[in-house]
Amino acid sequence: MPPSIATLPANPTRKRAPLAPRSRDEQRRALIREQFVDLHADFDRSRPSQPLCEIVRRTVVNAIEARHRATGRRVRVLEVGCGVGNWAEYLLAASDENQVPMEYLGLDFAPPCVQSCNRRIGNRVGSRAVVADFESLTPDSSYDVVFFVEVFCHLRKHQDDEWLRKASQWLAPGGALIIVDKERHSRHGWRVRWDLFKRTVLPASWRGRGYYFPEKYNTLLTTLRYPHFRHLAGTMKRAGLRVQPIERHGLFNAVVGCRES
Repeated sequence: MPPSIATLPANPTRKRAPLAPRSRDEQRRALIREQFVDLHADFDRSRPSQPLCEIVRRTVVNAIEARHRATGRRVRVLEVGCGVGNWAEYLLAASDENQVPMEYLGLDFAPPCVQSCNRRIGNRVGSRAVVADFESLTPDSSYDVVFFVEVFCHLRKHQDDEWLRKASQWLAPGGALIIVDKERHSRHGWRVRWDLFKRTVLPASWRGRGYYFPEKYNTLLTTLRYPHFRHLAGTMKRAGLRVQPIERHGLFNAVVGCRES
């Protein structure tokens, strides 16, 4: 177990003294954490759409199975931004169904989400979620699969490269780094940006019907910036990863980068 993770508090709900944000990135991170705490009950009730499940199956599940075939051992999986544990539950169920032994570690900075994730994991040996800020962790362990689902949409542009470079350092030889999200330069991406403009600039009487997100997500929407997948693929290549063709299904894209064995 990496020391930087093992030393995290065992009780994710313990209150901590608030720290004053020192930069725009820290202010943004604090706002996102606050929103995920406030909206936790809604996220806990929600379930991933069929297109999202399908693209995760094609990329993350397939990478786990391929890694097991290649090594014949238990696959170590790291999810950054695990949220309420939908993907932990999904992957562990797939692991049982396909008889692929795996260990799962989920990281998230919102304590209620981590609590929900651990509830979904249950008593599975070798799997758990912890409260952690990915940016502050030191990559002192390696994983066979590292993945992010709808996480990069909350990063600022300069963070895309920083997070990808750091995530690649957690990969074991032969491991896979996977990003799943919506594409910035897509019809959906443009409509979300237009909807956000209307909600933040126009009077309520001029806005018309909202698109895709309910009003209660307005604050969280201000942090939304979908990634550009061709840029992510290029960054993976510069980090020394072998990049597979970008997957597309419904509103979602995925890019997979593999470290050479």
